Amino acid sequence: MSRFSASGRANGVTVRLGETNNVACAGRVGVSDTFAAALWALRYMLAAARSGIAGVNFHTLPDNCGTTPPSAHESRATTGTDA
Repeated sequence: MSRFSASGRANGVTVRLGETNNVACAGRVGVSDTFAAALWALRYMLAAARSGIAGVNFHTLPDNCGTTPPSAHESRATTGTDA
């Protein structure tokens, strides 16, 4: 990330990471809807900020992927836990 940020600074533009997530498109039940995924996202965003990245865009358009995002209901039904 530091190389992207440095390149942006050298050319007078801000750098923003787009279309990122722990699983492509809307995520995956049992992966994207876990506490570990939340910690990963926080660490990822802090690493980006520390590197000089202006912002991070996570995948949020499931209609473009032909899927729907995981919901708390799906998580409980799939894993038997209260998400």
